[in-house]
Amino acid sequence: MITSSDLRDALNYDPESGEFTWARPRSNRMKPGDRAGAPNNLGYVLVTLGWKKYRAHKLAWLYVTGVWPTFEIDHIDGNRGNNRWGNLRRSDRTLNTLNQRDARSHKSKSGVRGVVIKSDGYEARITVYGEARNLGKFETADEASAAYESARLAVLRAA
Repeated sequence: MITSSDLRDALNYDPESGEFTWARPRSNRMKPGDRAGAPNNLGYVLVTLGWKKYRAHKLAWLYVTGVWPTFEIDHIDGNRGNNRWGNLRRSDRTLNTLNQRDARSHKSKSGVRGVVIKSDGYEARITVYGEARNLGKFETADEASAAYESARLAVLRAA
């Protein structure tokens, strides 16, 4: 595990842009000031230090607070590559999942997150901290999706 002092020795972090740059590059291919890290296939920026890959949002937390995060960190705007300090917040699995922007769901037969197909229409449901909440029945998937979205945003605002 990297320490705060080792991180600060190797990299500089700009909380306004969310970008890391090399303070002391580890190879001849890089110069001080070059951008560190690249996005992976999930959209998270990964930075390699000492043969280990770290997610940039976790490094940002360590850089600013001096403490390695043992909890989830949520990108408030849902953009996994946006590591500005103002876009990062301490979170948990439930809130982090609810903050995902993609409304499609591969788990739902309706194809819409929070919407279940019923014989007489569509039903909207949301699960918060293990408690499933029925949001009502609707004639269209769009109406059910709107109810889910409203409930999702209410939970995030209350957090």
